[in-house]
This record gives sequence, C-alpha cells and structure tokens, in this order.
Amino acid sequence: MKWYHSVRLKIILGFAIVIVPIVVFLFYNNMYSIRIVREQISSNYDNLLQQYVQSTDQMLNETSLFLYRFVNDPDFTTLYAFGTTSNEYYLTKIRIMSKLTSGIGYFNVTSSIFIYSPVYKDLLLASSDDHNRQTRNITQMADALAQNGDGRWHLVQTPDGYAMVIVAQISSELIAGVLVHPDKLVAPLRNWNLGPGGEVVAMDSSHKLLSNTRISADIWGRYAEKKATQKGNYLLIDDARLSEKMLLVKADSGATGLRLMLAIPETTILRGLPFFQKAIYVTPFGVLVVLFIYFLVLQRILVGPFSALVKGMRRIGQGKLDTRLPTARKGEFAYVMAVFNDMADQIRSLKINVYEEKLRVQQAEYKHLQVQINPHFYMNSLNIVYNLAVLKDYQTLKKLALHLADYFRFTVHSNRPHITLDEELKHVANYMEIQRLRYPDNLVFEISVSDELKEAAIPPLSIQPFTENAVIHGFKNRNQPFHLYIQAHIIEHEGAREARISIRDTGVGFSAEWLEKFAGTDWRTIQDEHVGIWNVIRRLSIFTDDKASVILRNAESGAEVLIVLPLETRLEKGGEDHVQRASGG
Repeated sequence: MKWYHSVRLKIILGFAIVIVPIVVFLFYNNMYSIRIVREQISSNYDNLLQQYVQSTDQMLNETSLFLYRFVNDPDFTTLYAFGTTSNEYYLTKIRIMSKLTSGIGYFNVTSSIFIYSPVYKDLLLASSDDHNRQTRNITQMADALAQNGDGRWHLVQTPDGYAMVIVAQISSELIAGVLVHPDKLVAPLRNWNLGPGGEVVAMDSSHKLLSNTRISADIWGRYAEKKATQKGNYLLIDDARLSEKMLLVKADSGATGLRLMLAIPETTILRGLPFFQKAIYVTPFGVLVVLFIYFLVLQRILVGPFSALVKGMRRIGQGKLDTRLPTARKGEFAYVMAVFNDMADQIRSLKINVYEEKLRVQQAEYKHLQVQINPHFYMNSLNIVYNLAVLKDYQTLKKLALHLADYFRFTVHSNRPHITLDEELKHVANYMEIQRLRYPDNLVFEISVSDELKEAAIPPLSIQPFTENAVIHGFKNRNQPFHLYIQAHIIEHEGAREARISIRDTGVGFSAEWLEKFAGTDWRTIQDEHVGIWNVIRRLSIFTDDKASVILRNAESGAEVLIVLPLETRLEKGGEDHVQRASGG
C-alpha cells in the first residue's frame, strides 16, 4: 500500500485542513489589529504634537508682540534720560523688571527675557532658569545678539548649548530680547506618556540635534531617509541600534523653524495587545500539542487497531496462517479482531485439508503416470522380440531375454516414488543393450556420471523415455553410425548447486516446427501425443515442486535433452530385489 493511501495520513491532513485556516486567520487578524492600532495611535500622537507646536508657535509669536510693545513704552525710552545714578533710573529699572518678570511668568516656554544697552553695557534679565548663569551667558553674547535685531528667531550657540533668540530694537541705545532653550521647549512633551525608552528631541532644518537625547542622532536622521515613502508625519523605525522598534513623529515649528520629534517604543503603542501577541505566537505550538495528543488518541483507539488488522490480513495473504491479533481491546475492534482470529483458524484448517487432498491427488496422479509409461515400452519390446524371432537370431534373442529380465525386474521396483540416478542409468543401459543387439554395427552409447550424483534421488523412468525416443526418432538412417551420450554432472548456478543430465545423440535432431510446438504447448493438457515426454515432465514437476526444467534443443549434430534438477540429499536404495536374475537360455 502506498504511503499516501494511509488512513493515518488522511486523518492528519483532515485535522490540518481544519486547524491551519484558523491559525492563519488568527495571525492575519492579529497583524491587522496591530496595524490598525499602530496607525490610530500614531495618528493621535501626530495630532497632539501638531497641536502642541501650533500652540507654542502662537505663544512665541505673542512674545514678539510683547517685545515690540516696549518700543513705545516710556519706561524703556526714558531709562537713561536722567543718567544711571539718578533715582529715576532705579525706579524705572524696577518697573521694567516687573514687566519682564510678568512676561516670563506668562510665556512659560521662554527661558529668559532681557533688556540690554550696548552703550551702557547694562543688562536687565528675567529668567525661569538659573539667573546667574543666564546673566553670564547673555552678557557674553550681548554684542552679537545686538546684530540680530531684525525681529526674527535665530539659532545661536550659548555656553550651555543651543538656543533660539529673537531681538527687537527699542532705541539706538537699547534692545529687548527673548531667549528660548530647546530643552525648555520640549520639556512639556517629556511629561507625555511615551513609555519606557520614549524620547523627545528638537532639531534644526538640517537635522542637527538641539536638545539632549539618549538616542543616537543617526536614528533621528533615518526619518528624513524613509519619509518619502510614508504617509502622514510619523514613521516606524527598526534599527539594530535600538532595543525595539520606535515610532517617530515630527512637527515643524513655523515660528522658530525648529523640528520637534517624538520617539515612542512600539510596546507603548501596542500596550493593550501584548497578551494577544503572545497568544498568537503560542497558538501554533498549542495546536501542534493538541494535534499530537489527538494523534496519540487516534493511534490507540483507531489507527493502531486498524493497522494491526491490515498487517494481519497481509500476513494471512502471505501464507502465515499462525497470525493472530490481540483481543484485549474493547469496543468494535475487539469484535472485529475476534472474528479475524476465528476466520484465520478456519482458513488454516481449510488450507491444511486442501493441501492434504492435493497431496493425495498428486500421489495418485504420480502413480498413474508411472504405470502409464510401462505399456508404451512393452509394445516396443514385443516388436523387437518379434523381429528377432522372424530373423531366427536365437543367440541374440537369448541375450535379449536376459536384458529384458533385468529390465522387467526394474519395473517391479518402479512403483517407488524415487530411485537413485545410478539405478535409472543401469536401467537405461539395459535398454540400450537390447537396442544394440538389433544394431550391433551402427549403435553406440556412452554413460558418464559423477560419483557424487550416483545416489541422487530421481523419479523412476525419467531418462529412459528420452533414450527410447532418441533411438526411435533420431536413428532413422540405419546404415549410418548412431551415437548416444548420457552425461550427469553438478554445476554452481546463482549460488545453488544443480544436477544437469544431458541426453545427446548424433541423429537427425528436432525439427524447427516441433521445437516451436514444444515451447508453446501446455504439457498439462497432453493426453496421448508424445505421452512419454510429457509424462516425464509432469512427474519431474511434481517430484521437485515445479523446480525442475527440461530443455529440448538441437546440438551441433543431432538432438539434445537437458534435464536440470535441484540437488537433493542422497538417498539409500529402497525395496527388495524380488525378481531373481535369470540364468541360462
């Protein structure tokens, strides 16, 4: 049976056909859910960041208006009108500081608001950071800042890092400015729920980092590399330098020209799906375990008993009738196996009976075939006696009588199932001596047999009929010498030893038509024609269980009959010599 016809395979395939689509659907559903959640949350972060940038831009734009209101404020225009040592100077300075402090409290994203006089080198500062440090930093940059009084935001580098500065020219001797540190700008975003590993950064238009970050600057640059193929203001980055995938969301500030970016771990985005993610990866293994358990159960209750039943039937078909199946099982298979065992017992009994009956039939047929050949020779022998009597050759007739006595003594023992090859060849020699008495000048025969084969078993009258046919049909030209050679020897063939008996003559040989008829005839149907040949073939077949073969062919001169037999154990001669050899005339 082909493996793809197995019931076991069909059951597994059936189960897989049901389970695999479910697993595939679960995978697809999980991937689809992850994609939708990622897009929705990414879109939400994108919207929030855009709103934050818009509100921040609005506040920064208001700081510009706040600075330009100083231009017409009398406190700023008359600050140095009474000198730097007058009481009016100090009172005005207090009022200006009050205004600057109120501004720094309102514009919470700003780091510092300052008033500076390049002429008097005078600085008034309100700062939400370290006041002394901011004072020192702005004092060092004051002259450079005075050159950027165009009312636009500029990126400058301070001793503490980068900052955005806008400067307004109040008068020829006074400027006002606002300084915003990028870290201050992104500080509110750090309070968002970005999850472990989340990060916020401010960059310029060339992706230069302006704020502190734990993530490499190259990672932020990846956004610009891939953004061309993405939709929206967000992008999922998978980089070997990151511990996990990161969602990058950006928003550009129209007021300052800065770019704010969020980095959010994917686990934070998919916070509600970890269980389902793990479940979807564990599901195939769970299915395999269930399938394995299911197969073990089926193996025990269905496939195993069924396979045992098929094997038992196959063994019965091979002739192993002692095959029995275990009957300890319960259910339908217990009944089926019990019936199988009963049927095997019945088949065994029936086959034994049939075999015994066949042996009895073969034995009866064998004895009939042995008896069948004797009248055939008797008629030929009587013709020889008649011809000698007609010729009045009494001396030859006396010799013939002695050989005939030996010949008939052999026929008394021919009812045995087998004789030795030596006995058979002595019988053939008697027959040939009888024929040579008729043709003393033209008939010659030789018998050669190896000592090892002399005691080999052979059915009686297995060689003599071929010898007789050689004399009758091959020796047609009585005026020419006729030679008959009988040889028996052992050969090795395909690892087995065989006995080969050759009966070869120098007669006319077989005709092509007769050989063709012999090769194409079912000898089991022959009843009368060539009864001697077919009789021998049938008896050899029964004797050797169809292992013997008889080959008829033409030799270089004349015909040859080759008998091939499996080499059997040597047998002792059987029976008693009940007929005494005649003496005298």
